[in-house]
Amino acid sequence: MFFIIIYLCLVNMHMTEQEQKTLYLEIGQIIREIRLNTGFSQEVFAQMLHLTRASIVNIEKGRQRTTIHLLYEIGKIANVNIVDLLPKIKREDELSMKWKEKIGNVSDGNALKESKLTDFLNEIISKGPK
Repeated sequence: MFFIIIYLCLVNMHMTEQEQKTLYLEIGQIIREIRLNTGFSQEVFAQMLHLTRASIVNIEKGRQRTTIHLLYEIGKIANVNIVDLLPKIKREDELSMKWKEKIGNVSDGNALKESKLTDFLNEIISKGPK
């Protein structure tokens, strides 16, 4: 349980609003997949968790954020480790290296072009989608 709290703190530490939305969407998709694999309908799953069916729908769609104790209860009901309810952490360094490589390929060794492309990408990333 301690590691889950640390995970959620680290993930949310520097996340944009869009990244948080994506995280909860991914969690919802995982919960839906686990629910389907266990054979529970949304109605039955909701009853087992003392929630409404609408809450299950919203959690699965990423519109309602799950609490740690709810993740724990889902893990117990579905007989899965709570860690399996969380998406894998995407390494920002790995993503950055891919973009740096692409920028290097497109700029053809032109330092000014590479600098402009890097600045443009950083601007897009910092603003994020609205």
